[in-house]
Amino acid sequence: MAVSLGSGNNRFFIGLAIILAGAGILAVVLWSIGGPDVTGGSEQDRAAAVIRIAAQRPLGAKDSLATAAQDASPIVRRAAIVGLTQIMDSEDRPVIAKAIGDKDATVRAVAAESLGQFNDAPATGELIRLLETDPDESVRMAALRGLVDCEDPRAIVAMVETAGKDASYEIKLQAGKSALRKAGGRPLPGRTPDNDVLWRDLVQRLKNDSRIRQAYAAAGVALIDHPEDIAKRDLHGERRAPAGGSATMITPGKLK
Repeated sequence: MAVSLGSGNNRFFIGLAIILAGAGILAVVLWSIGGPDVTGGSEQDRAAAVIRIAAQRPLGAKDSLATAAQDASPIVRRAAIVGLTQIMDSEDRPVIAKAIGDKDATVRAVAAESLGQFNDAPATGELIRLLETDPDESVRMAALRGLVDCEDPRAIVAMVETAGKDASYEIKLQAGKSALRKAGGRPLPGRTPDNDVLWRDLVQRLKNDSRIRQAYAAAGVALIDHPEDIAKRDLHGERRAPAGGSATMITPGKLK
């Protein structure tokens, strides 16, 4: 029996309409319930649900993760921020911004790294604030990692300043590594904060880099040089402690 081309096309479009209608109904149902549930069960159950949603990314995943970011458990909140970071866009920024102020340091830390992905002036400013003022060292370390993603010149300036002044060995070391990474450099042998001579040498070499000097100027931050910190070698090839001397301040207006 012959079948006309027209009738075949009609059946195709009718079938397609049914499929699209079904998909639309499913979308409405999921939207109406706010996405997959992350509120039931124990702390471990809720955290597992968050991890599963982040991995599978079902319809409504971002709504569910945003809900989980308000959970009573810091474990669930942290998992939610980690999961949201993988799929977030500008609409999710308020969730990350709120997590920056979380009472739990582990939540603040993952939020700080996430914030760097927005790579704009407000993110840079907030990360510098965390670096300078947060009472937890792990959050300050995370702020440094977040600043690596920020192109704002204040980011690398904050790294260099922290490497030269911070009281914490780990923060100094991370700041120096982050500044080198952003400047496209590589670590030099023996440059760690426990070797004061060589660490001051590294910080001054960073300040001597033309790109970093330009960043200071662009950020409007006065660059204080310590040329005497460049370590010298004696006749035996050993590093000598730099001679004492006065610092040189270069103001932004004097940089070209």
